[in-house]
Amino acid sequence: MSKSDHTSPTLARLSFWVPSEWLDDFASVYKRHLAPLLEKHDLVEFAEPARQGVSGVSSRLFGLGTPAELERKRLELRRDPAWRKGLQDVGIEPESTDGAGGAPWCLSIYRTPAVPGKTVEIGPGFWRGSWQSFGARDGFPISHINSLLEDHRGHLWIASDIGARRFDGSRITAFTTAGGLVSDHLFHMLEDRQGRIWFASEEGVSCYDGDVVETFTTADGLGRDWVIHLFEDSEGNLWFATQGGGVSRYDGTVFKTFTPADGLAQDFVSSVAQDRDGFLWFGYGAGHVDESTIGQIGAGGASRYDGTTFTTFTTADGLAHDAVFSIVKDRRQDLWFCTHGGGISQYDGTQFQNYTRQDGLVSDRTVSALEDSEGHLWFSTWQGGVSRYDGSGFTNFTGSGGLASNHVNRMLEDRHGHLWFGTWHGLRRLDSRHNAVFTEEDGLSGNEVEVITEDRRGRLWFGTWNGVARFEDGRFTRIPELDGINVYAILEDRHGHLWFGTMDRGMIGFDGTDFTPLSLDHPLAAYSVYTIMEDREGALWFGIFGTGVARYDGERVE
Repeated sequence: MSKSDHTSPTLARLSFWVPSEWLDDFASVYKRHLAPLLEKHDLVEFAEPARQGVSGVSSRLFGLGTPAELERKRLELRRDPAWRKGLQDVGIEPESTDGAGGAPWCLSIYRTPAVPGKTVEIGPGFWRGSWQSFGARDGFPISHINSLLEDHRGHLWIASDIGARRFDGSRITAFTTAGGLVSDHLFHMLEDRQGRIWFASEEGVSCYDGDVVETFTTADGLGRDWVIHLFEDSEGNLWFATQGGGVSRYDGTVFKTFTPADGLAQDFVSSVAQDRDGFLWFGYGAGHVDESTIGQIGAGGASRYDGTTFTTFTTADGLAHDAVFSIVKDRRQDLWFCTHGGGISQYDGTQFQNYTRQDGLVSDRTVSALEDSEGHLWFSTWQGGVSRYDGSGFTNFTGSGGLASNHVNRMLEDRHGHLWFGTWHGLRRLDSRHNAVFTEEDGLSGNEVEVITEDRRGRLWFGTWNGVARFEDGRFTRIPELDGINVYAILEDRHGHLWFGTMDRGMIGFDGTDFTPLSLDHPLAAYSVYTIMEDREGALWFGIFGTGVARYDGERVE
């Protein structure tokens, strides 16, 4: 795939799955019966697909104004009785729109100029010992974080159930379907040797080259659109592990898919790795774990591919468990297999060595592995926390110790030595240089901290169940005017004034000199305010417990 002109239009691909022997006839049938119906929806053919298609698929490209138009066009077609009848007249089932596997037509993004979403300045997060937490207040996604990636520029990419975010050290930029991704439900990311970022999703794979997003699906030869793991081998081939379609290899021109008919143990492939001899290894199972898949995990062990044949290893060969979530190679070229229920297997090229809870592992249901710059191995688990292995023993980290969530999907070490953990409850960063815990004894107004805000002067404001404390020049100062008040929200507005949302005391403003509650006859005076935001016009919006939302323009509340 070559880098494309970012001024070119968004292209949507309409694909039809038809028997190969009917392709020539279908071209004329399409022109007579379907093309006129598409024109009524302003879908006029733009160009022939540049990429090589697969046998049995007939595709056309259509120009769109933006990627966001795609879903509207899909809905228009599905709801159009004439389109449904036209499909039936040519022998196509109108209800199915997923592509392969019996679904005979699909409309999806083919290529589009990248349109990154909103960019926001990140918040400071908050520290708990060595752990720094980031959430929605800081601009980070708070839903399940499924993959973390640091690119060659040092940018951190975060994939979640609501798209991807790119963090450049100070700002967060969103990437979603509105900007050209095939899906917002992302499972994995990869930067290839050309610097392109690949996104795996349940609707195919998107590739971002810095200007343009291209999408690959079963219409291009992908085994199945549901892709959960990406891997680039030593020769530059890309491998796509799918759920139900085996594993597909892409050489930059065409796809080749391997299934159980070729020697794979299963067509549910969870991970791909390459060993010291250049052999490819494939783990089997539901590689993306959540409540909906935990009871449906496949158990096929792991297969080694030497370029010609597949050799499968199971518990009978020493593997800890046959459900393998991920495979990682360490600096000694050993492979580590994270299994669901059997702990970890280490393979040195000749034999397996297994580690379980009996050896100190926090849980036998492991999800992913990471080797840090010091040679320590980190293992995330299903609702158990994280274990670090130093070669002689395990050290465990759990939610109660600062991790905040015991379910960690992915881990990453950045170039600064910071460890990042993607959890079910946001993002955590571990920095061994920070190891401080602050309590009331240090000047906090209370140990139950509800909110932390940094003002434009770099001062930190901590709202607690018992008032507010300001942290400046390494010291805490309690604010006597707010003593004993439960503070849930703090905001600095564009004028530098601070606003404090409280329980049962409404709003309190601070202009740098005086703390002023809203007057008692004001409708916000006795309300509990849990969140505050400022809009582009300078009006303040308050989230009020049990009441809803109020807008305050400085004079009145609406």
